[in-house]
Amino acid sequence: MVAGYPRAFGNPDSEQSPNLKEPSLPLDYETLSAEEKAEADELRRRRLLFDYYRIFNGHPNKPHLEALRDPILLPRQHLVDRAGRQWSGNLKTLKGSISPHG
Repeated sequence: MVAGYPRAFGNPDSEQSPNLKEPSLPLDYETLSAEEKAEADELRRRRLLFDYYRIFNGHPNKPHLEALRDPILLPRQHLVDRAGRQWSGNLKTLKGSISPHG
């Protein structure tokens, strides 16, 4: 229930890549503005940190890595988080939390 990535090592992408290919900069990196380059550099840095966490924590801590791969981990954690909060009587929020169809 408490498995997860520490905030500093969280996945910056919506999907987790199945392989550990080194993150790259955009192909048009040289033509980007300074602000866009800074954003691309930061995204690459966050992706590297996420991969490093998976590599260096996954080998010595296999049960933790397996828990992170559980497909119902996030929905289960979401329900537990919602159960611990005060309910305001909003049934739509409750239905949306427990049902994919709301």
